[in-house]
This record gives sequence, structure tokens and C-alpha cells, in this order.
Amino acid sequence: MADIPLWFSQAPNPWLFINSFIAAATGVLGVWGFVSDRLAPKPYPAQQGLLDRQHQNESFDTLDTRNAARHDELMAAVAKLVVEKERIAPAAAAPFAEALNDLAESDQPADVAIAQLAVDQSPEIAADALMAEMAAGKRRNAARARQAARLYAPSAPRKAMDAYQEAVELDPTNLWAWIELGRLRKQYGSLVDARACFGSALQRVTDPRDRSVLHTELGSILMTEGQLTAARSEFEAALAIDKSLTASDAANAGWQRDLSVSQERIGDLEQAAGNLPAARGHYTASLAIAERLANSDAANAGWQRDLSVRRNKLGDLEQAAGNLPAARGHYTASLAIPERLAASDPANAGWQRDLSVSQERLGDLEQVAGNLPAARGHYTASLAIRERLAASDAANAGWQRDLSVSQERLGDLERAAGNLPAALARYRQSEPIAAALAAAWPDHPGFVSDLAITRERIAAIEVAVAATGG
Repeated sequence: MADIPLWFSQAPNPWLFINSFIAAATGVLGVWGFVSDRLAPKPYPAQQGLLDRQHQNESFDTLDTRNAARHDELMAAVAKLVVEKERIAPAAAAPFAEALNDLAESDQPADVAIAQLAVDQSPEIAADALMAEMAAGKRRNAARARQAARLYAPSAPRKAMDAYQEAVELDPTNLWAWIELGRLRKQYGSLVDARACFGSALQRVTDPRDRSVLHTELGSILMTEGQLTAARSEFEAALAIDKSLTASDAANAGWQRDLSVSQERIGDLEQAAGNLPAARGHYTASLAIAERLANSDAANAGWQRDLSVRRNKLGDLEQAAGNLPAARGHYTASLAIPERLAASDPANAGWQRDLSVSQERLGDLEQVAGNLPAARGHYTASLAIRERLAASDAANAGWQRDLSVSQERLGDLERAAGNLPAALARYRQSEPIAAALAAAWPDHPGFVSDLAITRERIAAIEVAVAATGG
């Protein structure tokens, strides 16, 4: 022990340090053993596993039930919203319903959230969200733009045109995006732009039925422009396709309706060309198909409406031919249909508008017949409907124009009756509506023409009133 170095026996003593370390380590190992024992896997009894799985399944079932209930609530709200839009804009209702249902039925939560936004706030706000999403690059694709356009179309046609423009730029191959954009441009833009859209679609068409639709659209533009020979070629091409399709499947109601429309379009052209016997033949053929479809399903409001439209066409023709009793018969038969439909659902704006058109047609007839009191009654009934519609949606250009036209009709009647101050008052009520439409849609040839005609009438009446000292 004498050889042990001095430092080893002095503080701090290494043995004391080693002994302390060993004691600490032993203590730690003891604690670790306790912890390890506590944390070590334990046997999992089969009965406990069964109970846990049952609890888990019950949780999933509850979640599924809640999700299904939320989905059902959303779809019910979607269906209600579609009905509302159908009342406002029947022509845009089907694409609107398709877009909204695609979103609501999607397996993507973001899509369902946008559908919920359309229901909770408004379709336009939901469409804004789609366009914002697309612009931000989150899911930038043409399908989103088309969905947005279809949601915009019933109440915001300008935004719908912008969205469709985005869609065709992103995906120029989509035929129906071109068609729907062309239809909007024909109604709210310029015929040149509409023709360009239909031309782009025609370059991409492969389906015969789609080709028929495009021939009809192009024919309508050409006819509006007065190019009757070119329009005839388009309408006859559509008619040939429709005849071929119906011959291949006579039971296809959709193709039968297409054939009815093609016959009607050629009837329009023949009447515009002054060939009334030929027009009568085509209108009669169109009416026969419409009657068969309407009789096959009395609950199909679309087919009932088609029948009313075909009756009005024949009424127009007979009136042009001077056969007023025959015209009155067709107009009266036509009026009965929108009267019945409008009575079944007074909130349906489309049927209300149809009723106003039928009343106006009969007013025109009675004025031609010289029966001014009867004409005034029909015009006044038509005006009352149009005032309600225009007041319900000040942004609906079609309804605003209808209101302007009704005031014009009553102005014409008062002028024919020799009541110039009353005529002037009616024209002056029409003028600000026409001016607002022309300002909002400067490329629309119809709105610009309406305003010019109204102002010419006002000027003429003012001169006449001044000359009589009135």
C-alpha cells in the first residue's frame, strides 16, 4: 500500500468516485428495469380486441351516417337551386344543373365545398371561387372554367362569356364550350364573334347530331344577316342529318325533336323569302312531330312548350297570308298551353314569359284586324307580366327588352287610335330601357336598332303633336 500514490488517498478520492458511480449505475439500472417492465408489451386478449374493433366500427358507422346526411342535405338544396334557376333562365338550366351536380357529387372535398358555397351564398360567388382557383393555378384547367361559365349563365351572361373564353383558350378541342360561347355571343354580343365560335366548333365536330346543331346555329346567323341562300344551305344540311338519324332510330325522342326544329327553321326561311306555301308545309311537318311528342307525355313541359311555339309559328304565317281566322285559331290554341303551365307553377318565370308572348301575338292580330280594344286588352295583359319579371331581375337584359317592346306595342296602338299624347308617353317609357340596354351591350345589333327606332318614333310624334298644337 506504501506504493500507492499520495494523490490516490487524498480528496477527491478516485475510489470514492468509482464507488459512487457504481452505486448510481446500479440505481439507474434498477429504475430502467422498473420502467422496462411497465412498458414491455403485454398479452392482448382476443376478447379485448373484439371490443375495440366493435367500438371502432361503430365510430366509422356514425361518421358515415353523418356524412350521408350532410350529402343528402346538400343534394336537396342543389335540386331546389336548380329549380329556381330553371324558372329564371330555362335555356341555361341544364348546363347549370350538370355543373353543380358534378361539384356536389365529387369525391374531392374542395369541389363539395364550392357546391355548398353555391347553395349557402350564391352560384355567382361559387363561380367566382372556381375562377379564382383556376387563376391561382391550384387546378387550372378548362373543365373548371366551363363549370364556372354554366353557373354564371342564368344571371351573369357577361361573366359566363369571359369564363367560356378562358375555357376555349385552355382547351380549344371542347366542342360544346365553343357552341355555348357562340350562343351567348349571338344573344349578347356580335354576330361576327358568334359566327367565329361556331366556325371553330365546326372544325372539330365528329358527331352527326352535333354537326346538325352547328349547321342550325350558323343558318340562324346567316338568316339574321339576310343571307337567305347561304342560310338555306345550312338548314338543309341540318335537316338531312336529322332525317338520317330519325330513320335509324324512330323511337329516339330527342332526334325527333331535332327534326321538328329543322323543319321549323326552314319554314322560317321560306316565310322570310315570301314563299308562304312552302313555309306552311315545313311548319305543318314540324307541328305534327311536336303534337306526337306532347301527346306521348303530357307531363313533359318542354314538349308542351314546343307545341305552343309551333302553333305560334303557324299563326304568324296565316296572319302574314291575311287569313286572320286561321291565325286566331293557332294563337288561341297556343295561348292555352302557357296559361296551363303558368297556372301550375306561377313562380316559373319561363312559363310566365311564354304567356306574355302569346298574349302579345293575339294583341298583334287584333290590331291588324282593327279590333283595338281587344288588342289593348292583350297588350296590357302581356305588359303586366313583363313588368313583374323585369322588376324581379333588373340585370336580365331579355326581360328588360321585353318590357320595352310591350311599351312600344301599346304606343303603336295608341298611335293607330289617333291618341298621339298617349302614344308619346308609351314611347318615352320605352326609351330609357332601350338606351340602358344599348349602353350595356354596345356590340348587340338588336339593342342598338331598338333604341334608334324608339327615338325615331318619339321624334315623329313630337312633330305631329306640335303641328296639331297638342
